[in-house]
Amino acid sequence: MKKSKKLWNKAKKIIPGGNMFLSKRPELHLPNKWPAYFSKSKDINIWDLDKKKYLDFCTMGVGTNILGYSNKVIDRAVKLQIEENKKKPKKVSKFQKRMDEIAKQQKRRR
Repeated sequence: MKKSKKLWNKAKKIIPGGNMFLSKRPELHLPNKWPAYFSKSKDINIWDLDKKKYLDFCTMGVGTNILGYSNKVIDRAVKLQIEENKKKPKKVSKFQKRMDEIAKQQKRRR
């Protein structure tokens, strides 16, 4: 958890509380042992920036709730709904256009 801890110490100096999630602040659970940042998540598992795997039992996590992180059924349903909405003619806001541009940029970076 070396990378997470280093970033966490830096973040606490510039972000009130270190991050925007009260439920994910490491000092609430296991100070110096719970990661502040995750590199990926799947089901109830999370990985810190050093690729160490953890089980996220903590208040069912942010986003895990009952379904777990990266739930294939939910992800597929959301993607299908997005695609269906793209087919419908609609007035697109400046915000939506900007979000689409950002999404395309992210895809190119992968």
